[in-house]
This record gives sequence, C-alpha cells and structure tokens, in this order.
Amino acid sequence: TFASNKIKVAILAVFITLLFAALGWYTVVIILQKRPPPLPETPRVESLIKINTERQVIFTNASDQEGARALLKELAQRKEEAGTLTEIQFNSQNQTSVTPKEVLAITGVELSSEIADSVREVKLFLTYSFFGGRLVVVLAVSNASEAAFNLSANEPELLKTLPGLFLEENKDPFPAFENETYRNTDFRVSRFDPERDEVLTYAAIPSKKLVVLSTSQRGMELVMERIFQ
Repeated sequence: TFASNKIKVAILAVFITLLFAALGWYTVVIILQKRPPPLPETPRVESLIKINTERQVIFTNASDQEGARALLKELAQRKEEAGTLTEIQFNSQNQTSVTPKEVLAITGVELSSEIADSVREVKLFLTYSFFGGRLVVVLAVSNASEAAFNLSANEPELLKTLPGLFLEENKDPFPAFENETYRNTDFRVSRFDPERDEVLTYAAIPSKKLVVLSTSQRGMELVMERIFQ
C-alpha cells in the first residue's frame, strides 16, 4: 500500500507537470498569435553619388529652405583647411526621404524640365579655399550626355540662375562660358572674378552619370578628383 501510494503520487506529479507544460505552451501560442506581424525592413538604397569627404553635416528639416540656406552660409564662413570637402546631408522632420527637387530648391538653382526630370539624386558639398567655402551641387542623372547637351543649349539661362549658388550674394553679370579641361574631363566655366575664384562652372561626366555645378573652379577640380578616386 505504501508503495502503491508512492506510485500514485509520482503519477500525480507527472500529470501536474504535463498540465503546466501544456498550459505554458498554450499561452505561448496565444501570445504569438496576438503579436502583430513584424514590419518589413526598409531596403537600404545605395547612393548613386560616391564621393569621399572629410566631414558630413546633417540638417534635419529639408523643408525649411531659409534655415537650410542660413546653415550653408554659416558653414561657408568657417575657417577650414584648403582642399577640405564637406557634405551637407538633409533629412525630413517626418522621416520620409528627401526628394532631389527639395534639395535643389534649397540651392535656388532652376534647371530645364528635361534635366530636372532626369535627376535621380542630389548632393550638396562645400569646398574650402583661402576665400572660404563654396557650394558644389552634384546631380546623379539618367543620361549625362543628354544633360550636357541641354545645359549647353540653356547656357544663357544658366548665367541667370546659377549665381544663386553664391551664398553670400549674387554676382552679376557673368561673361559667356568657356571651355576648360581637368584630368581629361571637359567642363564649362564663366569667370566673374578669376583672382578670387568666383566663377560659374558645370561639367557632365557620362561615365559616372553625374553632373556637377559649382561656384569655384578649384572646387570643381577637387570634386572631380574625388569622383575618379
């Protein structure tokens, strides 16, 4: 009888253990069923513009064009070593991606619809020299050869809109564009004050599907060096 009671207790203990295990498993299943499905991971979009820089500055509200230009002016007035390249990155307050048109709007540059519609990405950089920081705009486009043709055809308009890239004040008037070459890459330049490197310049680089706009010839050359690194 004593042995019989021990067997009954053991069976009861096993039963209780199995019961709790079953309840635990049932609870886990219910929790998993009620848990919302995991959010799909946002695929990381690789940048089309690959340029190494010494520094990056992030502005958190791309829709605030006045604030963004004020930031660019402040950064341009800083004392930096000549040849330094700073990338200006933009985020939106609601964490949505910033469109190329929003970034271009900050610069004040107006491009023809043929070029604007082909722009896939825009990045802004500041290049530094003895005369301070100068703005450089790099565009990733669908077809850089077509963009070069359209830019060339619209050079009179570029002479009116590109001076907006000067952050301190507009320069006017600019002479006609001339041909220049740097490291086997052709670009066009209009010189307002060559001694102070105050110019308008643009280049199309078909092999990289890029267009570069700058207010500094040295800035243009520096960005070209980084593009072909």
